[in-house]
Amino acid sequence: MPAPLYWTLAVSAAGLWALAPIAFALGYGAGVPALRVDQFALLVFAAMAVGPAIFTLLAAYMLRQAIGISAELRHTRALTDRLVTPPPSRRPGPAARSTRSAARSTPPPWPPPAPASGCWPCATP
Repeated sequence: MPAPLYWTLAVSAAGLWALAPIAFALGYGAGVPALRVDQFALLVFAAMAVGPAIFTLLAAYMLRQAIGISAELRHTRALTDRLVTPPPSRRPGPAARSTRSAARSTPPPWPPPAPASGCWPCATP
């Protein structure tokens, strides 16, 4: 799912949760028949009270998992760097690096030079 869809859903849920107590108070004051049943009204009110706590605990759990995944990623990157990078004693010195860069910058001769005998593949001494 794209990120804007996630944010749209999150903002919508937050807005509905913020408006739920207002709708409950207006419905209860206006005498909505479903809210006149005490058990149902208490259930709706308890859900509005417990819901944010559950979402807060869920967000804390997800944040803890994200921190753990981030630490694992850092560990994996460090391990990969240690495995791929040669140790300091095996790294080429400045002379080898300059020779390699000079070899890379010099183009190979093309066409190859002809052998002295005239027939390159079948040259016999």
